[in-house]
Amino acid sequence: MATTNILLDALAQVLTPEVLLMVVVGVVFGFIIGVIPGLGPVIGIVLLFPLTIAMDPLPAVVLLASVYPAGVYGGSVTAVLINTPGDPSSTVTTFDGYPMTKRGDGVLALGVTLASSIIGGILSVLALLLIAPPFARIALQIGPSVVFAIGLAGVVILVIVSRGSMLKGLVASAFGLLLSVVGYSSFRGVERFTFGVDYLEQGIPMIPLIVGLFAISEAMMLLYQGGSIEEDDEETEESLETSTGKILRRRLQDMNRGILETVRRPVSVLRSSAIGIGIGLVPGAGSIVANFVSYYVGKTFSKRGEDFGTGAIEGLIAAESSNNAATAATLIPTLVLGVPGGIAAAILLGVLQLKNIRVGPQLFVETPELAYGVVLALLFANIVMLFVGYSLSSLIKNIVEIRVEIIAPMIVILAVLGGFANNFSGLDSIAVIVFGILGFTMRKLGYSPISVVFGFILGPILETYYLRAVQAAGGDQLAVVSAPVPAAIIGIAGIVLVYQLISEVRTTRENLNVGK
Repeated sequence: MATTNILLDALAQVLTPEVLLMVVVGVVFGFIIGVIPGLGPVIGIVLLFPLTIAMDPLPAVVLLASVYPAGVYGGSVTAVLINTPGDPSSTVTTFDGYPMTKRGDGVLALGVTLASSIIGGILSVLALLLIAPPFARIALQIGPSVVFAIGLAGVVILVIVSRGSMLKGLVASAFGLLLSVVGYSSFRGVERFTFGVDYLEQGIPMIPLIVGLFAISEAMMLLYQGGSIEEDDEETEESLETSTGKILRRRLQDMNRGILETVRRPVSVLRSSAIGIGIGLVPGAGSIVANFVSYYVGKTFSKRGEDFGTGAIEGLIAAESSNNAATAATLIPTLVLGVPGGIAAAILLGVLQLKNIRVGPQLFVETPELAYGVVLALLFANIVMLFVGYSLSSLIKNIVEIRVEIIAPMIVILAVLGGFANNFSGLDSIAVIVFGILGFTMRKLGYSPISVVFGFILGPILETYYLRAVQAAGGDQLAVVSAPVPAAIIGIAGIVLVYQLISEVRTTRENLNVGK
């Protein structure tokens, strides 16, 4: 009964005009920031952070929290339309979203993306509302060796699900891991692979690397191939004879069809959302690991797993449901234990600390209306995101119909500006171009830039938790495999990788024999 009264009090606070306005502003701003390559939800939260200093705690946190899911979805829109994830967590969305766009089903893909994101987000919020305390306490008990093992398994899963040669995927992932160790190591107190270049002292910046490998390389590929992004676009061919109203109605029909296609696959949605919530509970694991795990599981259990990576709706559902589910789940350890589940969650934690709010188990005791108010506001944010995404996504689809001679320079300009916005440094813009050329070269040679990015992002996580495990074990370098749980995870991942590599070699030999 007491909990019911607290929820009703929290709901009353959320339904005030000020808080509802913050929800709408946060969602719209987050979506706009999300569709700009190189920015994404974290940058959006950082930009709005100064505005919250003079605000009351609830509207301040609600504003920033609403930016997060909307920004992630906005990043998925560009991942679908131009193969450029606005946020690293949308990387897996490119696997099937962009192939759908190239065959003329871009708006359909946006409908699937929107519905999957909303459902995953709502389920995650419900988990945050109902089971946050017990789940967060379990997550806190997970040691550094287990987190290291999960991250390593994530690399293996990436290699398996990546398009093309698994061996090349393994090489690209290793290259990404190597790039991640460039710069000053706070653990070891030394600089690594900087070669005397001051720019590299703090490590290779993530935003220029991601924007370059995805956006610039995609612009170069478009110019190399010519035409437009869509390879089969009946709408463009008929556009001269079709009114704008009919085109918009047709796009809304495609959006509706995408939403229905998602609803018709409840098992895929629920399974992927559950994976996203489960992994999102682990501090440091994040939505990127959740995406690849969900995608691999979806591909394994799907009757049409061989279609994953070619524009499969189930593949898109697996990526997006887990994506937004993990996004909200990262707030569980943040609010209940004071352990941020990610960068955005860490910023929200900072806002609460500035407001002198004690975060942790006591948050739900001392200020329960605030804690549950944030959760309920996230629920409203997902509902608002449904209307914003439905209204704006089909309009943004116009960018794929523009000739590449026009869209490619636009992508380059946005990418360079996005890189510059990272630290307002011209060197970051140069880095964007350098990584763009590298990404284009890799794609021409059959190596996946996605694998590089994933290895680069996971590198610091793997190193940090490996060193923590070693320290906790008194310097034992084999600490990550001495405990049964991490040893089992790493062992299973290794067995699966070897099995898949053997299968690939066998298939290659059979194809060569058939060719003879």
